[in-house]
Amino acid sequence: MVRAVFISLTHVGIHPEAIVPGLGFFDGIYTYLNFQTGLFFSGHTGLPFLVALIFWDMPRVRYILLTLSFTFAAAVLLAHIHYSIDVFAAPFMAYGIFKIAQYLFHHDYELITFTPKT
Repeated sequence: MVRAVFISLTHVGIHPEAIVPGLGFFDGIYTYLNFQTGLFFSGHTGLPFLVALIFWDMPRVRYILLTLSFTFAAAVLLAHIHYSIDVFAAPFMAYGIFKIAQYLFHHDYELITFTPKT
């Protein structure tokens, strides 16, 4: 069922002329480091979701960031900046990054955990 959804969304892709990397020195470096213009996963969608996970205990901030993540997801799909799989994989990748960082830097994460005022 999940595969069918992604297959049906495959046609929602990048416009052929939307991104033209490799025109300058820094674009060449970016192209090399980014594995030949691969845009997986959408940072536009993943970053607000990642920050929402970090500040999950603060409901107002969480809802604003989740709304931004969904808004960016719709915007990059409609603007044909990312393939659909790039956008739909972003929250899963962000969650994985969050859990790995939480495990590796658990002492640092404890410094930012929200403690309600009593």
